[in-house]
Amino acid sequence: MRAQVGPGTLPLVLDELPERLRALPVVRWGEGLPLLVRDGALALLVAAFEVVSLAVKAGDGDRATPTVAFVVLAVTQIPLAWRRQRPMVAWFLVGLGTAAYGLSSWTDPPVYVGALLAVYSAAAYASRPAVVVAGVATGSAVVVGALVDPAPHDLNDVLLPVLGYATAFLAGGVMAAHRRNLALLDERALRAEADRHRELEQARVEERLRIARELHDVTAHQVAVIAIHAEAGAATAPDDAADARLAFATIADAARRALGDLRAAVGVLRDVAPAALSPQPRASDVGELVDELRAAGIDARLEAHDPLPGLDDQVDLTVYRLVQEAVTNILKHAHARHVDVRLSVDGAAVQVEITDDGRGLEGSRTDDAAPDGHGLLGMRERVESCGGTLKVDPGPGGVGVRVWARLPA
Repeated sequence: MRAQVGPGTLPLVLDELPERLRALPVVRWGEGLPLLVRDGALALLVAAFEVVSLAVKAGDGDRATPTVAFVVLAVTQIPLAWRRQRPMVAWFLVGLGTAAYGLSSWTDPPVYVGALLAVYSAAAYASRPAVVVAGVATGSAVVVGALVDPAPHDLNDVLLPVLGYATAFLAGGVMAAHRRNLALLDERALRAEADRHRELEQARVEERLRIARELHDVTAHQVAVIAIHAEAGAATAPDDAADARLAFATIADAARRALGDLRAAVGVLRDVAPAALSPQPRASDVGELVDELRAAGIDARLEAHDPLPGLDDQVDLTVYRLVQEAVTNILKHAHARHVDVRLSVDGAAVQVEITDDGRGLEGSRTDDAAPDGHGLLGMRERVESCGGTLKVDPGPGGVGVRVWARLPA
């Protein structure tokens, strides 16, 4: 069954016309050549067609057609070589030559193909104000030319040229709209590609920051354990061999764990998966951190809500890292004797509190500007990334440090 073509389908047909024409082998030939060469060849082809069609018509007519008429008609088509580089110049010169030829007494060719192509090129490749000028001028020239032409003519002699040039003008407008749409799509594609690259770069930066934070957390704590037990081992070695052996065993274990964590982090940075990765620590593993404080000779107590609610993975890890960073600061700087760690649930939030009786904020170096690292800054980043709040202030009675955080459960 054949599709019905009506007025509603005409815009669709005209919109697809440039692509259909571009797919023709004749149109695709010579795409790698410069525009002047391609359009010059087209101008010569149009000139040859005009001359041959004029010769055929002149042979059947009774009007004199001198050789100069063939020369003028052929030369009139030469400006078409610049129809895309200088569309208005080509339109004006071809139109001027066509009008001059049409007003002469020579035999007219069946169709002024060059003039139609010039009008099409002006509508397709000139600027919008120039297109308006070309359209008005072409229509006026066709009507005036028909009125002042001394040769006898009827209404069809006026309507047919008007319809022909209007069709060429409309086809050029469709091509221009098609090219603008392609340019807009290309611009949107480039903008989308740029946005995608920017988002990827931002994701890479955020991932590097996350890995750097993880690397700091997993190594700083183990190194702090190594340092405190090395000092304890050195102090007790002459007097208590058993305690010295325990301290040095703790050092060796912490060093092995630090090396394993470091290899895993570096493997991620190098995009190489390590042979085996241990699960991420969770809030339920905080007891191991408290045991490390006790192993260092500190009276450490843990109060935890049992059981803790099912926490989001990020919140679960943040609770552990928060306690780990606080324990690291206590081991490295606080010289505390008592430490309390509390994990409690308050409605839809989990609260973390670590207090010690050490040297306080100045001695613990937990401020953002501390010269030895970014402990508190990393803690704040972690807590805020989960939508929580963090406070670090003096402990009860102004003694020691109190680290308090509230995170959504």
